[in-house]
Amino acid sequence: MTIKEKILEILKNKGITEYKFYKDTGVSRGTLSNNSGINEETIVKFFAYFPTIDANYIFKEVLPEENKEYDKPIDKAVVLKEPNTENYISKIDMLINSKNEVIEILKREVEDLRTDKIIFKNIIEKKILEIH
Repeated sequence: MTIKEKILEILKNKGITEYKFYKDTGVSRGTLSNNSGINEETIVKFFAYFPTIDANYIFKEVLPEENKEYDKPIDKAVVLKEPNTENYISKIDMLINSKNEVIEILKREVEDLRTDKIIFKNIIEKKILEIH
């Protein structure tokens, strides 16, 4: 089973439609049903939406009958010992750091735009006064 197939199975088992998942998480519509791969951001949003889902079920090549209890509290100490899981956690941390950097850049851009707005407002008010 692919990661997408496992996610779709979990949605089905929980009675959640793809549409509701897309709407609630902000994942682009069709992401789970198209033939392309799945990106880290979608995986992060999935785990944020279902925090009790065992990452081992999603990432390991485990047959469904071997891991029927994929929705359970996770012992983080055990999960971190798994080399593949650690790699994914590292990627998720990198994604979070990347998103935080983007947020900071956008905050600076918003502040610059606010400053520009004040400058342009003053220029326009000055021009209006000159006309009258």
